[in-house]
Amino acid sequence: MSIPRRLLSLASLPLLSAALLTAGPSSAAGPTRGLVAHYCFNASTASDCSGTGNEGTATGSVSLVKGVVGKAAKFGGYENLGYVSVPASASLTFGNDFTISYWVRLDSFAGEDAFARFVPYATQIAVAKSHDRTGLFSYIAPGPVTGNVGVIDYGASVNFSSPITPQLGKWQHLTFSQRSAPERARLYVDGQLRQTIENGHYDFSVASGQPLYLGAQAPLFGERTYRYPLAGALDEVRIYNRELQPFEIVLTVLSDRLGIRN
Repeated sequence: MSIPRRLLSLASLPLLSAALLTAGPSSAAGPTRGLVAHYCFNASTASDCSGTGNEGTATGSVSLVKGVVGKAAKFGGYENLGYVSVPASASLTFGNDFTISYWVRLDSFAGEDAFARFVPYATQIAVAKSHDRTGLFSYIAPGPVTGNVGVIDYGASVNFSSPITPQLGKWQHLTFSQRSAPERARLYVDGQLRQTIENGHYDFSVASGQPLYLGAQAPLFGERTYRYPLAGALDEVRIYNRELQPFEIVLTVLSDRLGIRN
């Protein structure tokens, strides 16, 4: 089986070689050490494939469609809200070391702005703990020419982002990682490191005890509406209780693209 050229670059070849030598065949589909939740969407829209038991519940417009690996979960967006909620648990209580990775595909740039109005280019939530006043969320924000992907943590008032060029119908892989000793946060797009913050970290003290959401964030204080809904699809959402290394992220992207499973 050939590896698509677009996934390889001179910069990624040393990382791939290290990954293949280190990981071994049992972890060819991506690392499993420290994996506390994995929403693969092959059997249902909310099952945890990690074996940890962090099962979710799909509400509204969430359906299975063709994904990067097998099937994916498609969310209805602003006009047909759908989301997955996962109860808080000990294993989903983020510490100072964590990684969130997932594939995302936008089917529409339009959605909800900060005033709950329908706009042609809108921030859309992929993964969230609580909401954007007390919690943590990972987002995609398309624009007329360019856009951004990132993580916002309102416990520490941190917005960690990188510019991208979103395309409708295109799958992109996003990874956010953090370690505590020494402090470092990193953002990757399609396996390539885009942003690093040294000597700084996110504060999960507020968000940690809150439920996890896919495809939207929790309602704000006193509201009933789930905010910034995703008009697109998610696949292979993985959450770890440790910082993944660059070669592990490259291996995850490549093995997912090639359809390799554990």
